[in-house]
Amino acid sequence: MTTLSVPISFMAHGLRKSKAFHFSLQDANTMVMNGEGIKENDPKKTAEELIKYFEDLLKNNDKNQIENAVTEIEKLIEQVPILRESYNNLGLNALVNSWTIFEAFAKDLWIYCLNNYPKKYLFNLLKNGKDTEQEIDGISGKNITIGLLAKYDFDISKNLGDLLSPKYDFTSVRGIKKSFKDLFALKDNEISFFDNPHLSQLEITRHLLVHNAGIIDADYLNRTNRMNEILKDKISLTTEETSDLINAGTETLKEIFLLADNKLTTANGSLA
Repeated sequence: MTTLSVPISFMAHGLRKSKAFHFSLQDANTMVMNGEGIKENDPKKTAEELIKYFEDLLKNNDKNQIENAVTEIEKLIEQVPILRESYNNLGLNALVNSWTIFEAFAKDLWIYCLNNYPKKYLFNLLKNGKDTEQEIDGISGKNITIGLLAKYDFDISKNLGDLLSPKYDFTSVRGIKKSFKDLFALKDNEISFFDNPHLSQLEITRHLLVHNAGIIDADYLNRTNRMNEILKDKISLTTEETSDLINAGTETLKEIFLLADNKLTTANGSLA
């Protein structure tokens, strides 16, 4: 979101400077037309009053500063094609970063839970995770190689999360959902927040941007719910659409944290 906010901040700053200059000219002109001037007997007091007056004008104007900046940016985007493309690219970059944050935090939280509470959650994985297709290098059935044990100083009791995380695909919504479903022994309706269509769109849009430079391909068209997109066109999102996708990742991550907090609190009385 910082990426998207920078142009708005610059525009807001520019508008504020412009307004300050406008106010000073306007009121200087009014004072001249009315025959007013700095009082000779107390110029310092008059100058302070003028400064306070301008500060109050700017303060009142600042209430709508962001809205005004967004409005002006939207006007420029409509008028200048190269700016429209540049701003679209900023949004797409922010979208990619937001998915990376979602994916990384989800995986780290999953690993944390299993590393710190192996007795509570390992049984769930052994029972519910049998259908995972991912194989782990160094583990075969119930056997672990000496080399893998040595990596963890022959004590894996606090590293089971790190050890078993490769069993799950943390690069997809489906994989992340299954990882927490198995870990906490949940039913689908208990983690329905993963079914947010904006979250799925965030995933496939991110993959399109990273793996195909944002050029729409057949695989993307088969998975997206967006309408009127054309093969081989570059994907383009409005600011509102970009925000919806980014917010979906943020909201889902919040729900995952609340879920983990509830499970760990219930199991231990407090979250470690």
